[in-house]
Amino acid sequence: MIAIRTLVVTCSIIFCQNVLGQVVPPPGVDCSNLDSPPPDPSCSVVFFEKVDRQLNDTYKKLLARLDNEGKTKLQASQRAWVAFRDADIALVVHHYGEGGSLGEAIAAYRAFQLTRQRVNELNDRLKDDAKW
Repeated sequence: MIAIRTLVVTCSIIFCQNVLGQVVPPPGVDCSNLDSPPPDPSCSVVFFEKVDRQLNDTYKKLLARLDNEGKTKLQASQRAWVAFRDADIALVVHHYGEGGSLGEAIAAYRAFQLTRQRVNELNDRLKDDAKW
């Protein structure tokens, strides 16, 4: 129960801060290079936002290519992946610490890593039917 509460609080903090615009990188910090470690903890949230948009776009494209049964199976797969992602984030945050901005940055960066992996998986399926 504590892990679930921690996850909900951590994820809520990440998303609420994004919506409210409270997570803004300091002036002069460049959060545009997703291929390198974030130069500032606030970049973790920026990184996650970018790949989350990519995930949504890629998922929609793949969904549009599938027949009804494939759509149902992709939707089930995505729900299971989201549950895994959230549980893994909770585990990582628990390990490194659950409080403060560091915990938020760790959660956001782990969400970025896992989401980026999922985007790559779905993109592979879009590009080549043999990679399923």
